[in-house]
Amino acid sequence: MFALVIMAMASVVLWSLLVPAPGPGSAPGQPDTRGTVPGLIQTEPGM
Repeated sequence: MFALVIMAMASVVLWSLLVPAPGPGSAPGQPDTRGTVPGLIQTEPGM
């Protein structure tokens, strides 16, 4: 279980680094991705 959680968190962090604005509520052209990580975790329950 811990391995799945670690892999999920790592994938979320890597995806947030690759995609500048993945969240639906994020402002366009905003380089800061710290606020979008919780949105990714909440909008991806299946991963």
